[in-house]
Amino acid sequence: MIELTRAVLEELGLVPKGTRPRFNIALTRGASLSTDVWLPDGSFVHVKASELEGLEGEYQRARAAFERFAEYTVEPLGFVSREGWDILVTRGIRAEPLDASHFNARSAVPQRIAGFFAHAAALARPGQHAHAPLLEELRCHPATAAWASDIGATLGPRTLAALDRLGTLPQHGDFTRNNLAVTEGGIVVFDWEDFGASQLPGLDLCTLLLSLAQFEAQTLRSWLRPQTSHPGAHAALVNQACLALGLSGELFRSLVPLYLLTFLKLKAAYSECLRQSLLTLIEELTPDPIVRVA
Repeated sequence: MIELTRAVLEELGLVPKGTRPRFNIALTRGASLSTDVWLPDGSFVHVKASELEGLEGEYQRARAAFERFAEYTVEPLGFVSREGWDILVTRGIRAEPLDASHFNARSAVPQRIAGFFAHAAALARPGQHAHAPLLEELRCHPATAAWASDIGATLGPRTLAALDRLGTLPQHGDFTRNNLAVTEGGIVVFDWEDFGASQLPGLDLCTLLLSLAQFEAQTLRSWLRPQTSHPGAHAALVNQACLALGLSGELFRSLVPLYLLTFLKLKAAYSECLRQSLLTLIEELTPDPIVRVA
């Protein structure tokens, strides 16, 4: 595998022929191998390789994301299919994982995340009844059908009308803590495999909050509750991001059950643990007046 990767990097013009770059191979329980390869100039590239799943679609989505979010994502450098392996190469970047320490009064990270949402909002497109197909898909999908009608009724006509006026906005689709990192001057967003799979404005903000709250309803509820003064860092992020997205805080809170159901649909085959966490949150939050608008 090392020799194959080196040949691919030579083919892409990333390493001179005959050189022996340093490989750092990560072992995972997934269907792919991840390797950081250090280049002669001191930089590095990230190589993802799999003989079990196709990576060409992921490469194309990464290219589309980079065209729109070059400031916030890593550059995809090439894709090669060789000897039964799909190999995807991206530029390496030095960053630290996003964690709770980045959400305090002195941190600039919440403002940087709000900046990402402001950048993303430029992709919004108006469309009458744009989200009617989503509601129908949720009613028909086996993972969400049992909840879709109840949540549709919970939202109420005023919320559905406000949602319709939002139009569509391509979402990252898995905008969670594990897929964000902090660089010296900003943030970087990884894993764009689901980019555009949902067009529901505000979904990415909700999934980020879910992951930061570790799927605990009480914590999420405290961040969603309207703050009149001195909001904490997470509540302030909600306010700033909603402003960037053109969403009122009231509308965002009322759409949380729909966000949860949409995320469940996107991740239905991902893991049983995630599915159960989302179902528990739906049960606990849907009756809550904090996330309902009659």
